[in-house]
Amino acid sequence: MKNMKTVIFIIPFLLLAAFSVFSQQLDSASGFSFGYIEDGSGNIEIWGYNGSNSEVQIPSSIGNISVTQIRQMAFMGSQLTNIVIPRSVRGIGALAFMNSHLTSVTIPDSINWIGYRVFMNARLTSIIIPGSVTTIGTEAFAGNPLTSISIGQNVSMVVDSFDNAFEAFYISNGKKAGTYTFADGKWSFK
Repeated sequence: MKNMKTVIFIIPFLLLAAFSVFSQQLDSASGFSFGYIEDGSGNIEIWGYNGSNSEVQIPSSIGNISVTQIRQMAFMGSQLTNIVIPRSVRGIGALAFMNSHLTSVTIPDSINWIGYRVFMNARLTSIIIPGSVTTIGTEAFAGNPLTSISIGQNVSMVVDSFDNAFEAFYISNGKKAGTYTFADGKWSFK
């Protein structure tokens, strides 16, 4: 019984501590409202969005703490059409922008990895993947009406990161860095 009382006494404090690291930030000037968490190593990860703007620039820091990651599902299904990711961000978690209305995204050369289905079923027509991206997850860009894909040196992706037609052309072209375009029903390399 003594152990049970101790557990009952400790649980509220553990819950309070767990939820105290989550925070909601509202930048009224931009209309951008986002949730974030300090990851325990002196960095911030964006985990949610609750704003009305269709174009958003994620801040590089919040309260002098660097924003280093966009967490999984952070902007999933959002109405955003354009997002600018700051150079402080190193990774984008799984499903982060899946089923969103994104037509434009700026991926900085600080990004090292792009998770599983990150931009799946968005509305991207072009994408520039910098050479800093060493890992692209499965179906990360699948389901987009892409007509231009620029891939930097050293980019590594698993099979099925894009739709099948592009994957087949990319592989048959030796997985070269450069710009690929889609016109008249086929992919070409510049």
